[in-house]
Amino acid sequence: MKPLKGWGWMVFSGIASVVLGFMLAYEWPATGLWAIGVLVGVRLIFTGWSIVAIGSAGSAVVEEAARGQMA
Repeated sequence: MKPLKGWGWMVFSGIASVVLGFMLAYEWPATGLWAIGVLVGVRLIFTGWSIVAIGSAGSAVVEEAARGQMA
């Protein structure tokens, strides 16, 4: 993914997941009641951002390929 535009969002999503996992593990008894909902919600947000970034990068690749065929 690194050479593609938007790869940083995928890295950011992975790092956020790891950090949230450590936060959950560090304070498990106190956070057990609400942590699952928060973690799932944050993960869905970051996954959505990642998909949008990859989709926009894919659109740019398609446009570039179309311009290359016309030239």
